[in-house]
Amino acid sequence: MIEQGKAKEFVAVLRKTLLERATSRSRTEREVSPEIVTNRCAQLEAVFAEMDALKFDRNMSDDTFWRTAATKPFYAGHLASAVEARNDYMLDSYLGDRTELNSAAWNPGRERFEEFMDDEDCFRHADNLTTVIVAANNVTATMRQHPDKTIIQWVCRNIEDTSDIASLKIIHKRLNDLLKFGEVTTFHLMTELGFPVVKPDRVVNRIAIQIGLIDRYKKGDKTYILNKPVTTTRATNLGAIPEFNWALQDACRRIADEAGISLRLLDFMIVKLGQEPDEVNGFVRTICTETFPTCQLCSVKPMCAHPRK
Repeated sequence: MIEQGKAKEFVAVLRKTLLERATSRSRTEREVSPEIVTNRCAQLEAVFAEMDALKFDRNMSDDTFWRTAATKPFYAGHLASAVEARNDYMLDSYLGDRTELNSAAWNPGRERFEEFMDDEDCFRHADNLTTVIVAANNVTATMRQHPDKTIIQWVCRNIEDTSDIASLKIIHKRLNDLLKFGEVTTFHLMTELGFPVVKPDRVVNRIAIQIGLIDRYKKGDKTYILNKPVTTTRATNLGAIPEFNWALQDACRRIADEAGISLRLLDFMIVKLGQEPDEVNGFVRTICTETFPTCQLCSVKPMCAHPRK
């Protein structure tokens, strides 16, 4: 585990690794094309600032909520960069209007559903699309019963402090009951809405355990030790266990609070240490891969619990 009092150092070396290593393919590229690497670093710094500044807005409009939520199911189990490249187009052309998704034209086999599935500029996945349509219908039905509230007001009803763990558990359940997105995708949505959580997806889980942010969790009276190394399959399976997910929230919150950064930024940095390359957003190299991590390039190494370091 990252020792008490070491969180600031951990975040600093994690940030250094991403800026100095993940933004270049090699030492040669840094030497031959320094301006390209510098531009990637500037791009990354801007995203760091954006992530750290993201805050939950209790006055969020229904339109903002829906545009944030509508494409999240497409990220589950898929390359984030592939979905991200199509995200705005899907929202603007198909999914951004929640009420339109309530029409019969969006039923499987009908014209709008098939139009989406035939459009090469969309991320064409029928099950994910169906999840979004079902969510739109659920939200519309629920909010018709509560016309005096926005979606966020309904989700956060009777909750004063939306940042403590007990409240976040209630919010997670209410969002999942409303949207039927599933355990991990609901956390993903919560990060984008500005709630102080991390998303327990396969990358975050694997990296958090490998590094040593979390080494165990409790379920009932039993304690489960998280042995290393962690495969992507095992990391994915852990995301289906609520007790693990909330233990991960506690572990990451300690790091974020001690380091003075948001959980959204910590989530982003952990993901980018182990996610596939995403050159559009400035990342051209994965440092902490599942099978052959380049530990020699990683400044986190002295603090890391990875058995191969």
